[in-house]
Amino acid sequence: MQMPSLSVIESFPTPNYVDPAVRGPANIITVSIFFPLALLIVGIRTYTRTCLSKSFGADDWFILAALLPTTAFAIMTLLAELHFGWNRHIWDVQLSTISTGLKIILCTEVLFCLATSLTKLSMLTLIYRLVSHSSSIISRVILGAIVLVSAQGTAFVFAAIFQCRTPSLYWTLSFKPQPECISETKLLLGAGIVNTITDLVVVVLPVPIVWHLKIPFKQQAILITLFAVGFCITLIGAVRTYYLYKVTSQWDKTWEAYPVWLTSSLELYVGIICASIPATKRFFTRLGLSWLRSSTASRPPTTTVPSHHTQEEHEIGVFPLHEYSDDKKDVETRSVSGAESGSKYKVPHLERPQTSYSKETAVGGISEVRDSDSQHCLVERDYEERVDTPSRFT
Repeated sequence: MQMPSLSVIESFPTPNYVDPAVRGPANIITVSIFFPLALLIVGIRTYTRTCLSKSFGADDWFILAALLPTTAFAIMTLLAELHFGWNRHIWDVQLSTISTGLKIILCTEVLFCLATSLTKLSMLTLIYRLVSHSSSIISRVILGAIVLVSAQGTAFVFAAIFQCRTPSLYWTLSFKPQPECISETKLLLGAGIVNTITDLVVVVLPVPIVWHLKIPFKQQAILITLFAVGFCITLIGAVRTYYLYKVTSQWDKTWEAYPVWLTSSLELYVGIICASIPATKRFFTRLGLSWLRSSTASRPPTTTVPSHHTQEEHEIGVFPLHEYSDDKKDVETRSVSGAESGSKYKVPHLERPQTSYSKETAVGGISEVRDSDSQHCLVERDYEERVDTPSRFT
C-alpha cells in the first residue's frame, strides 16, 4: 500500500489512541442479526430438501458452499473493526496494525466475491431447474447468466489476489509508487459495477416465469415481497459500489471503509436469506401454515397443466411451478392432448403405482388419466365417476 506523502501526514490531526472517534455499532448489529438468521434459514432449507421433499440438488450445494466464505467474511469484518481500527480515522490507528488490517481487507474482498457469486449461482441453478423441462430459450438465457456469474467471480478473485505482482506488496507500506500493482480504484469500481448488474439479472430473470402463475393472494404477496427485497439488494449493491470508489480515492481508508462493511453485510446476508426462503415452504406448511399450500381452486378448471408430475410433486418454494420436478428421478416427457381431451392428460404408458381402482383404459395404445387420478387420496372417487358416467370419458 502506498502511504500518503509527508505533507499529507503532517496535515492529519494529533493521533488519539486512547479515546478516538469511532463509527457506530450498526455493522455489529447487522452481523449479529442477519448472519444467524441466514444460518437458520439455510439450515431449514437443507432439512426441507433432504428430509421432506427429498430433492436436494445443485442449488442447495451452492448455497451451502456460500456459507463458508460468508462465515469467514463475518468474522473478518468484526475482527477488522474491533481489533484493527477499521472504524476510526487513519490517524488514530497505530502504524503497527495497518499492515495486518490490509491483509484482512484483501481477504474480505475475496470472500465477499466468492460468497455473492455462489449465492447467485444457487439462485440461477434453481431457476434453471424450474424451466429446463419447458422453455429452451429461457434455459439458454439462464445458462448464459450462470457462465457470466462464474466468469465474473473467478476473474475478480484472481484479480484481487494478484493485483500486485507479488501479493505481499498489497499490505507492504511504502512511500514510493508501486508500479507492480494495478489501480485498486479501477479494480473495485469495475467489480462493483459488474456485481450490481449480475444482481439485477438474477432478480429479473424469474419475473417472466412467475408472472403468469395463478396462485392465492397470500402467496402472491410473499413473491412480491421477495422480489421487492431483491431489488433493494441491487440498490444496496449500487450504494456499495459508490463507497468502494470513495474509500479507494481517499487517504482516510479506515474511516471511509465503514459504509462498505455495512452495505456488504446487508447485501450478502439478505441475499442468502432471499435465495433460501422459497425452498422452505414445505417446512412451514408442516408447522400449520396452511395458507402456504397451493390452491388448485384458484386456477381455471379447464386449464391444461403441461406437467409430468402431480401438482404436489412440482411445488417448490411458495408457488407451484409445473415444469419443475421436486424429486430427483428423471422421468420421460409426456405429451398433452389437444382440445378433444379437455382437462385430461394423455401420456405415454409409464410404470407407475397402480391400485385396484386406478386402472388404465387403453385407447390406441395411450392411457387416459385424469389429474385427480394421480392424487392418491382421490383414486377411489375417480373410479366411481368413471363407472357411473362412462360417457364423459369417451
